[in-house]
Amino acid sequence: MNSFTSNPLDSDSFFQQTSVGYIVSSLSGKILKVNQAIANILNITIDDIVDTNIEAWCAEKNHWQSYCQKVIAQQKTLSDEIQMKRSDQKILYMRITSEYITDPFVENEPVIRSFLVDNTEARELKDNYYHTIHELSVHKEELKTQGDDLDMTRELLEKAHRNYKDLFNLAPVGYLVHDINGMVIDANDTIINMIGTSKDNLIRKPMSQYISQKHLILLSNHLRQVANHTTYTSEMEMIVRDDQVIIVEMASVLADKSEKDIQIRTTLTDISERKKLEKELIQAREQADTASKNKSEFLANLGHEIRTPLNSLVGFSRILKDPDLGALNEKQLEFVDCIMESSHQLLYLMNDILDLSKIEAGIIEIDNELVVIREMLENVDRLYTGLIKKSNVEFHVIIDENVPESLIGDTFRIEQVLRNLITNAAKFTTKGKIELIVKMTSNTEIIFEVKDTGIGISEESIDIIFNRYYQEKKSETKKTGTGLGLAISKQLVELMGGRIWFSSKPGKGTSFYFTLKGVQHKKVALFS
Repeated sequence: MNSFTSNPLDSDSFFQQTSVGYIVSSLSGKILKVNQAIANILNITIDDIVDTNIEAWCAEKNHWQSYCQKVIAQQKTLSDEIQMKRSDQKILYMRITSEYITDPFVENEPVIRSFLVDNTEARELKDNYYHTIHELSVHKEELKTQGDDLDMTRELLEKAHRNYKDLFNLAPVGYLVHDINGMVIDANDTIINMIGTSKDNLIRKPMSQYISQKHLILLSNHLRQVANHTTYTSEMEMIVRDDQVIIVEMASVLADKSEKDIQIRTTLTDISERKKLEKELIQAREQADTASKNKSEFLANLGHEIRTPLNSLVGFSRILKDPDLGALNEKQLEFVDCIMESSHQLLYLMNDILDLSKIEAGIIEIDNELVVIREMLENVDRLYTGLIKKSNVEFHVIIDENVPESLIGDTFRIEQVLRNLITNAAKFTTKGKIELIVKMTSNTEIIFEVKDTGIGISEESIDIIFNRYYQEKKSETKKTGTGLGLAISKQLVELMGGRIWFSSKPGKGTSFYFTLKGVQHKKVALFS
């Protein structure tokens, strides 16, 4: 079992400045000491984690306990990958290296000292990291065999220094130590390999020699920001081996300002592949948007072409029923009614498709005109009272006495939303009643409620009821539709500046609500 004493690399200052997470815990898992890096990774404060049990931050039950037992049993540095929970419950994949030691600052009690690196976005580097831990273990064993010839203070200092250098050189990201002007003081092996140069070509040379010409000003600004704000992150292009250009994320932190020569510690992560994928994703999204818009414009044009002959069918069917043109027998009237009903259904379907296409293409227009509320509701009442009563369901329109005479909006679109909601209610209501209730929620906002006593909305449909083409399957009436009515209603209400929602109890009924603004303050007569 190892032990360590107070020295510069074991001090709080060292561990607070390093970008590697650091945790000292008891054998039972109680967290005794952490650095700011692990607090940043978990998106919490140091006070939030100290004195808690490390199991509370692990996503996998008993994983830490099992891992800890292995560390104690082997009494040497051990590495693994564990899943930890951030404060927002996001799962982080952490690369952890731990050792079983005696901590003189905790009354020489045995503890577990752990170093953690967030490996969520770079899990593919784990093989390299395992190699790092193996090399670290080898060097530690070598130090232990050489420690007999050294006094205790020298042994501990060299051991800590060796540990730091191994982590420094074999870290999965490039690491530079430089002054506030960008003159390199030290560099790890990762950045040397990333650039494809030697350490001699980096040390005591300006880091700007590897930054692309167009980003030199960005580098100067980055260094100024670090000097003024302690920490700063930028993205810029670097010139590496064979004049290749890569994009790196440069994250810098200002070291202790009390030191004579102020130093900046910078990590450099190659994000070229990520940037390439982001660019491809944007291009793919733009292509998809273009294809969707072209599709919507095509459907809109197609809808116009189909709607014209449908209107002719409806018109000529009405003419055939005109007794002035000659009486039809009962069978002929039945055929004409069938033609008219089928034509209306096709016309409603094409109107839905046309509206949806216009919305997707962004070409639908919302008029701002005077909407006479009473007149609009009388039209709705006349349309549905007879139709709904045929199915033995009552239909009522109820207007609160505070509802004004008019509002500024689009009469056709408001009626369209009401028709969709009432038709939907009638489809799922076989007994009881359907009510259209209108009232005020504020001085400028009016709310419409379509309430029914139907079968209600199933729990699995609650989150997707406004999705396009979705239809509630559980229907006693066995009536079907296109699954577009609610989706179109939602988008129309939002285009008119309102909002739409619903409440439902399975087996008892559903209420759909939507609000509109732009109310005129002259009250309307009560509607009976």
